[in-house]
Amino acid sequence: MSTRSRIGIVRDNGKIEHIYCHSDGYPAWNGKILENHYQDIDKINQLIALGDISSLDAEIGETHNFNDLDKNWVRSYGRDRGETCVASIFSENKKEYIRVAENSWAEYLYLFQDKWFVYAVNDKNPKWRTVKETLK
Repeated sequence: MSTRSRIGIVRDNGKIEHIYCHSDGYPAWNGKILENHYQDIDKINQLIALGDISSLDAEIGETHNFNDLDKNWVRSYGRDRGETCVASIFSENKKEYIRVAENSWAEYLYLFQDKWFVYAVNDKNPKWRTVKETLK
């Protein structure tokens, strides 16, 4: 069973652009990778531009066989498997972003706004926390 998540960034207009990630969405994996390897805005933009992904990794990589697990590259549904209708989407605000997560069975939301934040959808009292704080 997969731990689904969404990964997003707050744009200049205040909207959140985000993608779906199917696997390993928990903070100890996706959160750690985002915190350690996705601090550069250009790299974050490249990640979001891929659209929905199967799994996150340290490097965005390039087009490769979707089933090739030997590389530490992001596995993208569009780039690597040729799927369509997997582009990023926009939410007006955090409340709408949370609603999208609930409707897509995402357990974690990640949001870059000067630093990475995580929101655990299924917590009893969910709230936005920095990924750094969550990993301690």
